[in-house]
Amino acid sequence: MTIFDRENWMSCLDKSVKLIDTFIPASHDASSYPTTNIAATTVAEMMGALCQLEGYTAQLNAGVRYFDMRVVRSNNELHMHHSFLTFEKFDDVMIQIKNFSELHKGEYIFMDLDFDDHNLGDEIISTILKHIPENRISTAHLSNGKFNPNVTWNDLGDTRFLITWSKDDSTTKPWLGLNDNFRNSFYAAFNKKEPQEILQDISHEINNNWQKDRLFVSQCINTPLASPLTPPDALDADAQEEINNWITKNLPFQERPPVENPYIPNNEYERRKRDYDMLKESYDALRSLSSSKNLNIIMRDFVNARYNRSIIDLIIKANSFSRDPYIPLGEQISNFDTVRLRTEHGKYLSVSQYPSDDAYVTLVDKPDEHCNFIIRNQARNDRGPVVYSGNLSANTVDCTGNFRLVPNFGNNGLRNPDDSTMVLTVNNGGKNYKLRNGMDWGSAYDQETFTFFNPDDLKYSPDIDPNYKGVVWHGSRVIIRSSIGFLRSKLEKAFKELFFELPEDIFKLVPFNLAGAFLKAYDNDPGKQNFLVVITNLSGETSIDVASPGPDYATTFIIEKVS
Repeated sequence: MTIFDRENWMSCLDKSVKLIDTFIPASHDASSYPTTNIAATTVAEMMGALCQLEGYTAQLNAGVRYFDMRVVRSNNELHMHHSFLTFEKFDDVMIQIKNFSELHKGEYIFMDLDFDDHNLGDEIISTILKHIPENRISTAHLSNGKFNPNVTWNDLGDTRFLITWSKDDSTTKPWLGLNDNFRNSFYAAFNKKEPQEILQDISHEINNNWQKDRLFVSQCINTPLASPLTPPDALDADAQEEINNWITKNLPFQERPPVENPYIPNNEYERRKRDYDMLKESYDALRSLSSSKNLNIIMRDFVNARYNRSIIDLIIKANSFSRDPYIPLGEQISNFDTVRLRTEHGKYLSVSQYPSDDAYVTLVDKPDEHCNFIIRNQARNDRGPVVYSGNLSANTVDCTGNFRLVPNFGNNGLRNPDDSTMVLTVNNGGKNYKLRNGMDWGSAYDQETFTFFNPDDLKYSPDIDPNYKGVVWHGSRVIIRSSIGFLRSKLEKAFKELFFELPEDIFKLVPFNLAGAFLKAYDNDPGKQNFLVVITNLSGETSIDVASPGPDYATTFIIEKVS
């Protein structure tokens, strides 16, 4: 079993290819993602200013390498912003970028910096160099501040960053130049146009005005005007099929054909071959409708949304590679195995302390024994494989794929695996997920259980092929549905923080989703589709929560087998 390596795909590129002939996923308004400041996030959503779901680490881990970054001074510090709304500090953003780069040395990161106050230039440079060694910033792609269209990845050598900015000054640093000389990032009042018009405008610009003299950024976005009735995430989700189909038909097809493998049942190989042939046929049909040149930098909103994962993968796979950008998965995960759960932010799910009434679930930077959990199937003594559920309607503790997470560390772990357990459960008292300690199995029946889903294929389940397809492996990606517990709507919290506490019956009558998918309106069926999500505060610190955004906006975890 293998999995596409989104975190290290650039290290596999054919380095003889020019940058202008490479396909790179980009993030529009990369810094405008929700935080734990509910009131500020709600205002940003109402103003159409939220364009991403997660921070830079999660975007980088999803495969994005080009970032639209907007900087402003606020309270005597550099902050990221969108319009008049400010987000994280520039320094905190640079920490995320630096940390990712140090762990992924073969990846190139494009920073497209925009700022209106050109007096900020020296401070921006100082902040960059505080975190990035200057010899890691490329100059090979520039000639007198202008982009060299003939530059290849080989020419960049051992550098890792390409930086451009909105100040017309190439003399300050040899690695800086005006962004209009670096790329064509065509924009024509897209916030007032329908997706079809936006895509037609981009096609016209590519065909008529792009001379391949610099990079070309296709802003495949659907940013709305300010309106609480049309939050940007909802508009993007509505337009995603039209936008992503347009991207698909303007990319060369590079999906790998399946190969026979003795570890894969024959029926699975045949199914993969049929899927590949159908995908190739569908792609050829779309491609025949395209009159555009190939794309280059493809910019999207909500790059961590599940519905955008496949198009980002397709953008990356359209490139030429010198080696296979896939990595093998490890051992199969079975019930009673001890595992860790790592987020795409690079954080690990952890128990705060010895299980007690005050213990709760949190996130930590480095794994230790407090990150160890035993997976136990609802069937109690089942030691079979852990599987993806594939059934989003399941909301009982005995549905396929349901399990309990049992903290397992030190002498306080699972003492009698057949008779007792500790379970995670939603609890009041200021903490989100807390622990119930030392319960017998029968008493734990109605407590919290969880279900894994494959973020790349929600129907990826044992019902299709019980011997192979639904199994979870070391290194598999999962989103985690909370089967029983329910945290009250964040929208209700936002109302309380912004205005006043509404009576519940009145609150249920609110006719619109003020805060969009990630601050979803009151859920009348709380047993369904509540997922573990990572939330970020204004300092870039992350924590774990449970909410009902549906699978498109749930946080992706990577499962690691410990023993």
